[in-house]
Amino acid sequence: MNENSAAIARAPAGLADLLPGEATRRVSLLRHAEKEGRELPTRLSSTGRMRAFALPYILQELSRRDGWAWNADCLIAARDTARSQRPSQTLHHLAQQLALPIRQSRTPADVVSLLFGADPQPLWRHAVVVWRHNRILDVARALGAPAQSLPANWPSELYDRVVLLDFDARGRLVRTRCVHADDELELAVCEQPLIIDCRGDAQSDAETDAEDSSS
Repeated sequence: MNENSAAIARAPAGLADLLPGEATRRVSLLRHAEKEGRELPTRLSSTGRMRAFALPYILQELSRRDGWAWNADCLIAARDTARSQRPSQTLHHLAQQLALPIRQSRTPADVVSLLFGADPQPLWRHAVVVWRHNRILDVARALGAPAQSLPANWPSELYDRVVLLDFDARGRLVRTRCVHADDELELAVCEQPLIIDCRGDAQSDAETDAEDSSS
């Protein structure tokens, strides 16, 4: 077995195509959850709170579909301001589930320093970074994402896009891709379960039809 074949054999399932440079770390970069229809102007809306509550499952399912073996172990949010605490709020439920702190950063450069600086967060494998949409692509570029791997802009109404950045052990970026979590999760939905009609007779069918027409 040559050196390249041996490296492929060691790569996590589904990530062998990332060579050269074995992917050992991932950054999942996403926008804070929804604010439209918000009850309070600085916080998530009810829809946003539901997306934030679902975030552990969203990340788990994206990792499963991609063959990524490690759970989130480092959480970073854009710093709270007087106008918005939505990035950190988006991570609250995930932080509680994983018993992790949420580290706040002011700038994209701060994110790079936290992850790859002289005093990086220890032993992280999967960092989740939540930012505001007006500078989220700046964060991706600061982490080394090439322009051709990123969209030209991030529409204000878009909340489900996730930028996945995979790095090797030396901190070199080996793959960047963008996914729409809602689309990915729709693809992950299993076949419809078996449904058994426990009142399967003509009279009950007639009653059900009458109820449907009156409702």
